[in-house]
Amino acid sequence: MQRFQDILSEYQDIYKNPDLFGFWECEFALRRLARETDLNAALLIKEVSELDFLMRSLYFAGRPHDFFIILINNLHIHPVLQWLQKAPGWLQKAFLSFLPWYISQQNDDAQKLQFLVSIYQDSYQDAYQAIANVLNLDLCSYLLSRTANPQLRTLLRNREEQLLKEKSEAVYGIRLEAVRNPIFATLYGDKFELLGDTFELMHLTDSRNFQDPYCAERFQLLLRAGEMLFDCGLLEDCLINLEDTYEAYQKNNRLVESLEDVKIYRQFFKILRRVIPCYALLYKPNSAWTRAIEIYNQFFSRLEADLPSLQYLNVYESIAAGQQLDAQHIGLEIIYKSIKIQDFRSGEPPLLCVEDIDSGFSQERLRQLQQLFREKLSILPHEAFTIMELLRLLQLRGYLELDNKLAKALLTAYMQLWKWVPSRLFINRSIIEQLSSKLDDSSRLDAERLLSSLDNYSDETMSNDLLTRPELFRKRSENIRREIFIGKFLGLL
Repeated sequence: MQRFQDILSEYQDIYKNPDLFGFWECEFALRRLARETDLNAALLIKEVSELDFLMRSLYFAGRPHDFFIILINNLHIHPVLQWLQKAPGWLQKAFLSFLPWYISQQNDDAQKLQFLVSIYQDSYQDAYQAIANVLNLDLCSYLLSRTANPQLRTLLRNREEQLLKEKSEAVYGIRLEAVRNPIFATLYGDKFELLGDTFELMHLTDSRNFQDPYCAERFQLLLRAGEMLFDCGLLEDCLINLEDTYEAYQKNNRLVESLEDVKIYRQFFKILRRVIPCYALLYKPNSAWTRAIEIYNQFFSRLEADLPSLQYLNVYESIAAGQQLDAQHIGLEIIYKSIKIQDFRSGEPPLLCVEDIDSGFSQERLRQLQQLFREKLSILPHEAFTIMELLRLLQLRGYLELDNKLAKALLTAYMQLWKWVPSRLFINRSIIEQLSSKLDDSSRLDAERLLSSLDNYSDETMSNDLLTRPELFRKRSENIRREIFIGKFLGLL
């Protein structure tokens, strides 16, 4: 079928025809062809005479929406804008009536709607009220910055105030704006800012924001929201979000194109390889491997699991047993389990090998494992934590000696995990007592102060502080108080 751009090129050729009857005859044939041609949104208007032709071909032939879409896509061209400003009143009125539907259905750049400022007239007040009713905050801000007309500014200001009020009510009055100086630094950024960004994204994923609630774009946003919940340290919420998304996708993925389907499943794989192991580790540390496999089988049965990543949890189960029991052959057990990781990741240094047990750890091997847990800390936190706990176990069993530098690196990593998800798994007396002799005075005092607060800050005292002195939790110097509150709120302390 012929393209619209080609039809317009042919029209320009006949437009120059001095024979009026010959021109009408050729135009009639082109109009019929245009009516049978699918709309090309990227259609470029080169001459305003083409608009007259398109109006005759589309607007008067039952395709007014297609004509208006072409018009909108070309209103950044000054002669096209002038054509609209000089168009008959009935056409301008029809165009303005079309705009609320168009704006509510599209996600166009704000710049594309700048023509609203250029064509505004006081007589259009009613039509512009309907348009304002579908504008979002970004569009309101953009148009306000482009107009000095007092009537239009009042209209836009009223809409902006309404949206801000609705936004405030939707988040229960909580202020989500970005803080200038972050006070709650975590592995993935300031926790307050992360929570605000996540909340905003989850509002965007509302099905009412999409013409097709099961389109690939919405599923991708839902998965991104799940990933951001993980970054916030809300692992249980993240897992529930992903479970709901997966269930909805299984029922409706027939509506998604095959290439997008592959991309979405890849996103599921990437986020679940982080979430499920970390969740299992936090809530079932002594049987984390078993629990993670159960979650995959029960809730994500059609998704492929990252086997070497899960195998780290299997290694951790042996480490946890070795820390609690006097198991004689725990080293050999860990070596056996570590080999299975090497089957998948031959490029990674082994977690433990026979030479480490027979001859003791060399400085090179210690550097390898230190670099490994640092690299994995933000990417796959459960793997980093497993390596850190392995180093502690091996030091307890006399297979290696922690120097000051490695002890400080371990404490820093444990603290980063704690700030991400406040759990006694990441900070406890066993960890601090084992590392304290190798720490500098400042690091040791900070760790002991955190332990003391953990042991002494009761639920009753915290509840009383929240009721009578809530400002305490907002002070820059009260990080520990905030961390403990979050840990208790999440049910981890």
